Formats: sequence, structure tokens, C-alpha cells
Amino acid sequence: MTTISNEMQQAISSAPAGTSGLVIEPWSAGETYGVAADWAQASAPVYFFGTFRGEGWGTRQYQVADFRHQPREALECELRTAIIASGGDEGEATRLIADATEF
Repeated sequence: MTTISNEMQQAISSAPAGTSGLVIEPWSAGETYGVAADWAQASAPVYFFGTFRGEGWGTRQYQVADFRHQPREALECELRTAIIASGGDEGEATRLIADATEF
């Protein structure tokens, strides 16, 4: 069972209204990643959470259809981007997803 930290709880409680998604702290306490959307609506925006950047929830150019309505695909993309930026093995993103918490 995954322990939900204060930072993860904050991400969950502040998620945009009408959304569901996933949050994770893959490396260090307080370094929270998350995705949220109305996954049933293809054109709905995907929200990304990143305390590691000093940000809360925000959108980019992505819509739900870009991730085939799958929050795990969106979170994996976000983790992969962070791993590549730090020079790590992008395959690690796939392994980390198993520890994500749904909300």
C-alpha cells in the first residue's frame, strides 16, 4: 500500500473540479508528480502537477485523446520527461507507475 504524503494529499485535494487522476512521489518526499483530467472527454485538457517546479496544477498543449484516455500514459510521459532531463534511464518511468495513487 502506498503511503500518501502531505504533498500528495495537497495535490489530490487541489485537483481541478470534475477531474480524476494519479499522483506519485517517485524519488524524494515532497517531489510530487500528478496528472488529472476528465478522462471520458477526448478534448478535455490534461492537468499536470509539479511541486518539483514550485507549481501546482497547470495545463500544457495535451488533451485526453493524446493519451488514449489513460491517466497512466499521461503520468508515464511526465515521468519520462523528468527522467530524461536528469540524464536517467527513461525506462524507469514504466516501473514507477505501479506506485502511483489514484484519486
